[in-house]
Amino acid sequence: MDFDAGTDNGPKPQGVVRELEHNEARYRALFGHNPDPIFVLDSDCLIVSGNSALESISGYKLNELVSRPFTDLLVMADREHALRHVGRALSGTAQVLEVIGANRDGREFTVSLSVFPMWDETQIVGVYGIARDITAHKDAERALRDSEERYRLLAEHVQDLISLHDLEGRFLYATPSAMELLGIHPVELIGRSVYELVLPEDVAALQEAHRDILARNGKGPLAYRAFRVDGTVRWFESTARMTEPDHTGERRIVSATRDITDRRQLEQRLTQSEKLEAIGRLAGGIAHDFNNLLTVISGQAQLALAQVQRDSKIMDQLDAVCEAAGRATALTTQLLTFGKQQMTRPAVLNLNESILGLHGLMRRLVSEDVVIATNLATDLWAVQIDPAQLEQVVINLVVNARDAMPKGGTLTIMTANITPAAAFVSSRELERAEYVLFRVSDTGEGMDDETAKRAFEPFFSSKGSAGTGLGLPTVYGIVQQAGGVVTLKSDPGEGTVVMVYLRRSIETPRPPEFDGTTIPDNMHGTECVLVAEDDTGVRALVEAVLERYGYRVVLASSGEEAVDVFGSLDADPAKRVDLVIADVIMPRMGGADLASQLRSRRPGLPILFMSGYTSDALARKGLSGKFDLLNKPFRPETLAASVRRLLDRAAAAS
Repeated sequence: MDFDAGTDNGPKPQGVVRELEHNEARYRALFGHNPDPIFVLDSDCLIVSGNSALESISGYKLNELVSRPFTDLLVMADREHALRHVGRALSGTAQVLEVIGANRDGREFTVSLSVFPMWDETQIVGVYGIARDITAHKDAERALRDSEERYRLLAEHVQDLISLHDLEGRFLYATPSAMELLGIHPVELIGRSVYELVLPEDVAALQEAHRDILARNGKGPLAYRAFRVDGTVRWFESTARMTEPDHTGERRIVSATRDITDRRQLEQRLTQSEKLEAIGRLAGGIAHDFNNLLTVISGQAQLALAQVQRDSKIMDQLDAVCEAAGRATALTTQLLTFGKQQMTRPAVLNLNESILGLHGLMRRLVSEDVVIATNLATDLWAVQIDPAQLEQVVINLVVNARDAMPKGGTLTIMTANITPAAAFVSSRELERAEYVLFRVSDTGEGMDDETAKRAFEPFFSSKGSAGTGLGLPTVYGIVQQAGGVVTLKSDPGEGTVVMVYLRRSIETPRPPEFDGTTIPDNMHGTECVLVAEDDTGVRALVEAVLERYGYRVVLASSGEEAVDVFGSLDADPAKRVDLVIADVIMPRMGGADLASQLRSRRPGLPILFMSGYTSDALARKGLSGKFDLLNKPFRPETLAASVRRLLDRAAAAS
């Protein structure tokens, strides 16, 4: 198109000039004062111009930037990438990219870069670009991603079940640990109410806790039982609280739940152990008093028997008294054993040899329709336990198994060396040590869970009035006293298994030491014996027995009185005391203190202690080391034999 030369080249109207000047001023203001860096590049990607924001972000003055490659303002790794995009802009296509810039001091920053082709009428002569510093935004995004990653890792690896619920208790979210705790995939929990999983008996407690959460914004910890997907019941403990309102104004309940089944079982076993120990102390105390009574009843009856004619009717009656006293003594021994207050004489022995030695007795205890099978380990480790108490354990377990099989069956006795694993140890109160396992199982009627839980409870019997309820408690007491552990497993119709774990002894088994209970040929004597006993009946019995065997007896009802009597008699050689019999436990001054005082006056004085307590209990009363002890209740001839033996030993030593 041709234009008139005058029109084309003539001066522009004044208004147009002013408008152009205003527009140029506005564009320069926008360019110069824009908070985002703006720059112009030529076709060689060199900086032509830029605004003050470009100076601020780069750290260079504008005159230092002009004619400089714009890639000098980028980190090395992003330069080629940026040049490719600028090249596309020079080809006519606008580009948007993210790059890492580096200022004059080396500080790096992230920018979102937009580059556009710059036209000169018909051709592209360069590009202009706008950069926006998005470092803070990228840092926030990175922090958010890191936070989300941390929470994801926590959610995926935490053992507790972390869950989110609506105010009605329905699941909105659950961590993957739901599979481990409940056997349910977290997705399957969404929308389900927590009450669907809880045992009906525990729903009321959970509902009350739910109301507390809504009212007080927090609750816990709460223990309850819930079903796993396989139908098993486990104990769980939860703490929960309400969240703050979200952007919609809604509040949620967040809960942390863990499986405490193993802990509950340990707590129950601890409670049972403490209960048994308390009952044991009570039973032991009562049994000790019974021992004094039985000592008198049995001893006086035996003294009377020795004075009546063999064909007298009175003899039958006295025999009945002695027999009843014997049964009462056996029962009292069980009580003392259960209460860990029975005198013990531990020996290192081989459990297999002890069991085989009792086979004949076991065979007599069971009926002909009961098969006794043994599976005894070779090279069995030694254990340390009182042989008499081990016999009591075996007999009690065999009798229990026999009674559980009224129609016959198989009784199996097994021994083994074991070193339990950590998980096994934690579930059975064992330590990481070496044990000998003594296992007795039967094919009898078995017990339900409730009965099995009470099996070691004293005076509880599944046999009704036919049982004393002391069989298994006695086993429990003996094994505990020996430093072992006893457990029981039983199911209705599946029989019962009792497992006794005894610690391995590194010593070599040897025959038990001589216990001094044999009766000498001559038990008579004329020596003076001082008897210190606070129980009137026992004191009178000892006096009657010793006088019958010819001894001169002096009595004292307390330790203090015995000290006075001893002092008064010791002054006269014709009346001096040759031996002292002292009850271990007396008011104010017990046997140990009495012995200490008397032996300070006459070293080597023979003293015979009387008691029904364990060696541990006697140690607590001040007796330690080796000492001569007569266990209550005792037979008259046992008392006389012990006195004679001590006097003869003292005479030989002098």
